[in-house]
Amino acid sequence: MSVDFKIKDFAYPVEILALRGFFEQSQWFDAQRLLDYQHQRLKAVLDHCYRSVPYYRRVFDDLNIKPDDFKAIADLKKLPLLDKNSVRENFQELTARDFKRFSPYLCRTSGTSAEPVEFYLDKPANILEFCYYWRYWSWAGYRLGMPFAEFSLHHFLGRPAADRSQYLRLTNRLILNPLALSPDNIKPLAAELRRRRCGFLKGTPSVIHTFAFLLNKAGLRDLKLKAVFTTGEKLLGYQRRTIEDIFACPVRDSYGHMERTVGICQCPQGRYHINPEYGIIELEPRDDIVDVGGVPVGEIVGTSLHKFAMPFLRYRTGDLVLMDENPAQCACGRKFPVVKEIYGRAQDVIISLDRRFIANLFVIFNFIDGVTWYKIIQEKLDQLRVLAAVGENVSRRLVEGKIRYYLERMLGKGAGVIVEFVDVAAPCGQKHKPVESRLKMDDFV
Repeated sequence: MSVDFKIKDFAYPVEILALRGFFEQSQWFDAQRLLDYQHQRLKAVLDHCYRSVPYYRRVFDDLNIKPDDFKAIADLKKLPLLDKNSVRENFQELTARDFKRFSPYLCRTSGTSAEPVEFYLDKPANILEFCYYWRYWSWAGYRLGMPFAEFSLHHFLGRPAADRSQYLRLTNRLILNPLALSPDNIKPLAAELRRRRCGFLKGTPSVIHTFAFLLNKAGLRDLKLKAVFTTGEKLLGYQRRTIEDIFACPVRDSYGHMERTVGICQCPQGRYHINPEYGIIELEPRDDIVDVGGVPVGEIVGTSLHKFAMPFLRYRTGDLVLMDENPAQCACGRKFPVVKEIYGRAQDVIISLDRRFIANLFVIFNFIDGVTWYKIIQEKLDQLRVLAAVGENVSRRLVEGKIRYYLERMLGKGAGVIVEFVDVAAPCGQKHKPVESRLKMDDFV
């Protein structure tokens, strides 16, 4: 899940302010009122799916049901689960016939599960995302217009490799290049945060942890922030401790995905709350996976409440959570459901020949069509193995060339990229670690 704060994508002031005003009130609703809101939104989505989405009209007809048959949230179980393979195979049928009136744009997942998928996002989903982040960040003291910094690899992929940062005056946003994380660049990056007076920092846990690690090694412990926002991966305990120590502020973690059916974030008390206005979450039992305490965990199944160009009902995310079965009333005062533990998405850091520390390398597969599964493995500084599976009628030579191009552009010509093609049919929802490093950062500082 991500909001890029691009004015052209989020320039709907009237709608944004209306939803933001509602979100300010709804966070204090009781549980029944939140359920009533979900059911109201769900009815609108179901009616739309029945009228305008061929895939769901066929499903409804096959099951001999109509939107009026859904009297409660629990009735969603009448519908089959939707997985990534179904989205790929039924892309056109899942697209609403009137999708253009929702200002759609094509999106591709970042592929943290190493199984990228394409879908449409739209204006209502963007408004939702903006207001969700606005409220979540405000819990940590952020106010719209305050200066903040963000690590964004996407922003720098088409720019010169030497670019370390870019400041966007209109949104008071400092964008930092995660490819620039190295002992040589750490002082200029820190100086830029000081110059822009950034009080908040956003990024994936592995990138921000790497930044904090390098700051500490350089003796730079004066970057005191108000909050750090992490997303996109599982935040590990050692990462949280290092980040909070170096920046002298709390880390506020969140979970979501680009398909925008689920929003989970930490409140000021540090508890993970499901945001019920964002989407509907069900937990699909996964008896094959248990928590370290022997407790079964559930796979997140999400239903979008604000997406119409390509709505997803009962979408399998493949991500696992452990619910808090007996949650006491959170001291923050919100009645939102509480998640005890979120699993998955931990990424390793790859080290380049010139001692740069690069996280989230998986994003290169956003730009390589035809790859259905991949794994990046670093066993030595000058060797990177890429295992990749491709679809039928896809040129392996072309895919290999693109993999080499992007990796060598990021890591340097001597990166020693080895591409191996494999036949992989990963079970739906099964996660694996798509980026794995067997090197220790301490050895290269």
